[in-house]
Amino acid sequence: MVVSEKTVLAGSAVALALMVGFVAWRQVTRPHRPPPPPPTASAPAPGSIVTISTGERVDLAAHLPERGRTVVEFTADW
Repeated sequence: MVVSEKTVLAGSAVALALMVGFVAWRQVTRPHRPPPPPPTASAPAPGSIVTISTGERVDLAAHLPERGRTVVEFTADW
């Protein structure tokens, strides 16, 4: 089977157009993530361990960051 040069060029152009279209689609559909705010004096540094309470009631939602993960550990001294 003989493939002409025009067929190879046309196939290459279609493949390139598909790749460019996919990259453009990913850039448009990717959710925008703003950079995290810099740590302030009142906010603990990321990765730090903080004791919130030693027996008082705590509103956990007030201590969750806007993004990322938080590990909450409950302990008892008995």
